[in-house]
Amino acid sequence: MAACSSNVRTGSPFFRDDTRLRALRFLDHMLERDNMQKSEFLKALSDMWKDFDSRVLRYKVLPPLCAEIWNWVMQPMILPMVLTIAESQDKSEFELYTLPALVPVLSTASGETLLLLVKHAELIINKTSHEHLVSHLLLLLVRAYDDNDARIQEEVLRRSAFLAKQLDLVKQAILPLVHGLALKTTVAAVRVNALLCLSDLVSTLLTNMPF
Repeated sequence: MAACSSNVRTGSPFFRDDTRLRALRFLDHMLERDNMQKSEFLKALSDMWKDFDSRVLRYKVLPPLCAEIWNWVMQPMILPMVLTIAESQDKSEFELYTLPALVPVLSTASGETLLLLVKHAELIINKTSHEHLVSHLLLLLVRAYDDNDARIQEEVLRRSAFLAKQLDLVKQAILPLVHGLALKTTVAAVRVNALLCLSDLVSTLLTNMPF
């Protein structure tokens, strides 16, 4: 199976000869290519990018991917790679190189991109200093609560208790959003998850209240 995968990769016009070297060369000039070329390249890259050394990923692969992340056509292919590479970054690297590229996406994401970002909300929290969290991540959460896709609503509800504790936003933001979703949804599973989430959030509030 591995041999077959290798043959598929090297059969691609992007990865003849030295596959990794050709990939890096393409990445160096990625912004100059059209969407069709980028799409074909990213499909091929998705099969072999994890073969790169971690330093190469962080300093040679990640920057051109971040530069291209604004391209909504490419986002479904680029964002998973960016978030996976980000796991190996420390906070300073993430805030310097990756977060600036993600910020516009956090405030405009929809559909599958929004769902993916909500799933990785904990990663973003763990890699970001507190002063950046409220302004950037709250925009993402608001979009997730307001979205009509039940998958996104359920995902953000599953993560709300953790996010509320980390962001210290239970009273002023998370609780009203969850309450509003519980009232407006017509999906039984979403309403159940919203009520469970409300219970967790209220318990958190009661635990932290001074007596």
